[in-house]
Amino acid sequence: MPTLNPAQRYQIEHDIRLGATNKVIALGIGCSLSTIEREIGRCGPKAMYRATVAQAHRDRCGQISAANHPTISPETWELACEQVSKELA
Repeated sequence: MPTLNPAQRYQIEHDIRLGATNKVIALGIGCSLSTIEREIGRCGPKAMYRATVAQAHRDRCGQISAANHPTISPETWELACEQVSKELA
């Protein structure tokens, strides 16, 4: 599932300030209620939600994600592929 984009986060902040419920916010940006609940919950109390802080948190998490840091170097993959090719030939 794709993450929320900055525009959606600003919409969440705006809707919170208007007093919208999580369900109304979810319907407005087209995602599930649980996505909104998790997003707001990550950022502390609902009244303190700030789109800029939430996006910065997401950016930091993306940088340290294991998905962005392969555990096998490209050189190792190349050697492994060469070895497999030799064995199959």
